[in-house]
Amino acid sequence: MEIKNRASVNSVLACGLAPSAASPSNEQRYTDAPAHTRDSSGKLPFHERRYFDGVHSFETGDLPSALEAFSEYLRLTNQAALIDSNSAPYGLADIHSYEEFERSFRNLLDQRSKSWGQAAEPYPRFLRSLARVLPTEIPARGKRILFLIPQHVTNSKRFIEADFKDHLLESAANAGAEVEFFPTDRCSYPGKDFDVARAKTELGLLSVKIATFRPDVILVDGNYVPSAESLNPAWLNDLKARLGFRVIVFIGDAWGSHWIPAANSWSDVGDVIFHFAPETPLEKQGRFSEKLCWDAYPVNERNFFRDPNKNFDISFVGTYVSVLRPFWLTVALQVAKDQNLNHQLLPHKREASIALTMDEYATVLRQSKMVLNFSTRVGHSKTMTGRAWQAITAGTVLLEEDNVFTSAYFVPFVHYVPFSTRDELAYVIRFFSRNPDDARRIGEAASAFRRERYSSEAIWSRLLGAAYAHMAQRSGGIRD
Repeated sequence: MEIKNRASVNSVLACGLAPSAASPSNEQRYTDAPAHTRDSSGKLPFHERRYFDGVHSFETGDLPSALEAFSEYLRLTNQAALIDSNSAPYGLADIHSYEEFERSFRNLLDQRSKSWGQAAEPYPRFLRSLARVLPTEIPARGKRILFLIPQHVTNSKRFIEADFKDHLLESAANAGAEVEFFPTDRCSYPGKDFDVARAKTELGLLSVKIATFRPDVILVDGNYVPSAESLNPAWLNDLKARLGFRVIVFIGDAWGSHWIPAANSWSDVGDVIFHFAPETPLEKQGRFSEKLCWDAYPVNERNFFRDPNKNFDISFVGTYVSVLRPFWLTVALQVAKDQNLNHQLLPHKREASIALTMDEYATVLRQSKMVLNFSTRVGHSKTMTGRAWQAITAGTVLLEEDNVFTSAYFVPFVHYVPFSTRDELAYVIRFFSRNPDDARRIGEAASAFRRERYSSEAIWSRLLGAAYAHMAQRSGGIRD
């Protein structure tokens, strides 16, 4: 597939960013800083000013200045370990140069691969948990599933397509289900711009859709606290009582306790609350913990598959509006420049007119030798994102900012490579660009493992089994 000549691809800026409005002055970029970065008096502390200096330099392609500003920010915020060159990458002994790293790192990969192959390396936490639960499975083939999910990020056509449809609906279709989609952009996520009259009209259309399609199961995005005027549990419960469908509520952001109110609300109608956040706070603090269903995140294999055409050394297509992403991207862009790599490092702010479409994004990802991903989102909190699942499905080497969640599903240094410092990221990018056989080995091992353990068929059969089992517990038997 040929990628369009969008601004984010052929950018006039050195670092590959899309040109935006006129660059702000120093004071203007501080003025625009969000409220949570300010102190009690409303002023922007010096360390935050240095962070925004770094973002500004990053956006304009001045990578040395960006790295200088980010480094100062990290030292001032007690995160100097990320840039401390005195610590050995991955704990390898006597590493004083890249050449020394390359030999030792290959030995590390060989040892971990051997350990995994000899079954000395334990299975990831999810599979060990799954073995204890032994859930009833119901195949998705022949089931009618209606997806009530947003079409766009922030429910606005100004922004890119949400990835819910590609992950959830398309994977269910791949598993054999008959699927339909109703975009909830106009009737979900109540807020200051929520249009009550428009939402009422949309809900009327949705009720007709449900009555016509007669789904066996409805999957609804539950990542928000509903209002009486929005799509909400009481409204859905009324139709559920009359039509007899099951409800799977997807809480994709179950990483923190701030999602407990949403889960508690949607539990009133949900037969299961589907999440992929290991050890989510919802387990201990949620009102209906028995409805939680922890599983892997499904991926559309028709979009993300092993592509023999590896045209790019490394890629990242996604938003950089997250606290550490501009820093990591600055490091990656500097290495790509120094090593003359053919990259698609295309950070953006989710604007639909600039960012790639889902199909374009998928093409770039699967044609990359390496895919860069970041887990830090707000403060020091980390998550596992859909990009990690997509990269592993496509059999490309995932370079993942280290977190405890990815290792719940996959084995570090066997299925993906984590990084925690500037040197680790810089060195592994150089390593896999120079050692394609090692990259191929990890990519193929990861793709095969995901296909065996986390296929669309496996995930959806477990989800449907959980939804029908909960209904059976309440009604005394499974109804088909």
